[in-house]
Amino acid sequence: MCQNKDIKKQLLDEKEEEGMGVATIRYGETVAFILHLESQLWLSYQTTEITKKGVGKVEEKKAVVLQDGHMDDCYTFFMALDEESKSARVIRKCSSVLNKFLKGIDALQEQGNQSIEWEKVDLAEVLKLMEDLIEYFAQPSEDQNFEDRQNRFRALRSRQDLFQEEGVLNMILDTIDKFSLMESLPDFAGLIGEDNQNTWEEISTYLYLLVAAMIKGNHSNCAQFAAVARLDWLFGRLSNPQSAEGILDP
Repeated sequence: MCQNKDIKKQLLDEKEEEGMGVATIRYGETVAFILHLESQLWLSYQTTEITKKGVGKVEEKKAVVLQDGHMDDCYTFFMALDEESKSARVIRKCSSVLNKFLKGIDALQEQGNQSIEWEKVDLAEVLKLMEDLIEYFAQPSEDQNFEDRQNRFRALRSRQDLFQEEGVLNMILDTIDKFSLMESLPDFAGLIGEDNQNTWEEISTYLYLLVAAMIKGNHSNCAQFAAVARLDWLFGRLSNPQSAEGILDP
């Protein structure tokens, strides 16, 4: 009798262990669906095709959460390399500063320089961001040996690709477009104020240099400007001839 109970208990234990087993995440192998525990919403994405001035039609993906998960909303986890991890941090910082800046410009144009969004903008911070990004996308030095230069080139291509994929290049182009619209206003100088004039001009120049740095040597990114109309759009917004320096460099 006792032996029968032991057998039944063993069978029950084995039955409880049946199934998919303990959930584990293995980088590069595991396919997972992501659920936000508190809201019980599933992570998904939304793809939209938009038309960018001077660029044409581009496809953008935006993370969204849904009540019902989809079978194709699965994700594979990878261990980020040092370079990719660093680029991700730079992209987050860049997106944060530029989004605040773009909102500020819109508010400045619509509500004037007393608007709350414009008062949040720190032009010195935007200028420092431009300087840091240009250095971040700098070409390898001629003084470096061949191996170091090749490693630098590979890292640079990776950075350029990530910034393109995450929409930062398009964000820079949006900023250039808004700069052009602002500078065409009859009361432009009064809106930004005399104290901000020099900083504004420096940012304007850096925007074009940054575009040049983000596409130089990268065939995929350069392809966005292959059409004559797109180049005309870009150069048509040059408020300062010095801004063109670097864009036409080989």
